[in-house]
Amino acid sequence: MRRKIVLGLAVCLATFTIAAWIHLRTNHLGGILPSVYAQGGCSLGTVIGSYAYAGTGLATQGPVPANITAFTPFTQVGLFTADGAGNASGSFTLSFGGLSSTATFSATYTVAADCTGSSINTDAGGSVTHFNFVVADAGNQVKVVQTDPGAVWAVTAIRQ
Repeated sequence: MRRKIVLGLAVCLATFTIAAWIHLRTNHLGGILPSVYAQGGCSLGTVIGSYAYAGTGLATQGPVPANITAFTPFTQVGLFTADGAGNASGSFTLSFGGLSSTATFSATYTVAADCTGSSINTDAGGSVTHFNFVVADAGNQVKVVQTDPGAVWAVTAIRQ
């Protein structure tokens, strides 16, 4: 009998704790998941000017998902300039599995009011890559992830 009472109290306490947590989270400005909008939101014009970026990642040419041994490490540093109207261009140095090269690229990009965006980049050799990003710090930083299958790459770009 004593065990049933203790168990009942524990269930009541757990239920109360969860209910209180939900109440506090949902009555907080922004609800359970507060928005990550920049002040006033974002637009194409939020991403404008010159940015420096660096990132390290892994890539595979084979089918995905793949075992980690199928991936080759790489790193890239570069500069790009965004015009605030959805166009960008830049240059980079890439070290892929220990082989270094340089290239230029052009890109088109979109930015939503919630400060998320995407871009399609084409390098001088015609290779096309796709990215999703989040604009932070009123456009002073762009956090980027490549979305092409076989690429595991995250980049931070900082306005200069």
